[in-house]
Amino acid sequence: MAPVVFSSSGPAFYTDVTLQNISNDNVNLADQIDWYGSGNRPFVLQAMWSNKIKHDADPRAGSSKGGAVYATPAGIKWVIAWSNMNGQSNKVCIHSMAL
Repeated sequence: MAPVVFSSSGPAFYTDVTLQNISNDNVNLADQIDWYGSGNRPFVLQAMWSNKIKHDADPRAGSSKGGAVYATPAGIKWVIAWSNMNGQSNKVCIHSMAL
């Protein structure tokens, strides 16, 4: 569902997250979290469409770490979390689960 592009060298200034909804249904933002940094998530991912999240790094830590949960009309949740921490390997987790 979501390819993630991280900054490639040095402290993160932001993380680009591309969300692709290739289903026939719109999905809605159900929850979000910012551990380091901040960014706006789209409230609705339209069917057969892509959206981006620009998650700015925490200026003191130089790191970006956050997540979002999107829910389908059928009760399936899509969970995505990313960690682009200064001095560490970049990580992403994508998981889907039925309610």
